[in-house]
Amino acid sequence: MVWAEQLTVAVDSALRDRLTTELALHRRIAKLRERGRHGIPKLIAVLDGCDAGRGGHSWLERRYLELVAADGLPKPVTQAVLARAGDRSVRVDCHFAGTPVVVELLGYHWHRTEAQMSRDAERLNALAVRGYVPLQFTYRQVTTAPRQVMRATKDALLPHLRG
Repeated sequence: MVWAEQLTVAVDSALRDRLTTELALHRRIAKLRERGRHGIPKLIAVLDGCDAGRGGHSWLERRYLELVAADGLPKPVTQAVLARAGDRSVRVDCHFAGTPVVVELLGYHWHRTEAQMSRDAERLNALAVRGYVPLQFTYRQVTTAPRQVMRATKDALLPHLRG
């Protein structure tokens, strides 16, 4: 299934970088489908979100989404803007809709300098003040201790999913 994973990464990256839109992709698919092109069903499956990692903006986010799907948890909304911290919007990696639970995935690239850590703290505080339950997981935790990551996620979600 490596081909589907690579296609998911390519599509999500193009959408994130605003190189295309889902509408433009669907229009192109409609034109190509008229000519009997192979691979169109796979692209449609990716756009429809059939791939568990669909929607992640980084490898780490996609891996977390795969873990969530494997555990049968509801798929979170990715890159949701939930608050403001000063003059900045607070965008979270994952928000479990209908709950206050948000997840931040801390890769080494965006969370290592003093300035980056200060922004992370401001964002986390802004979320907590507004009643969100923020969880943070590092690259190492997601890759080497996925059971603990999912246990913490379930523990946070459980009180909000009972109903």
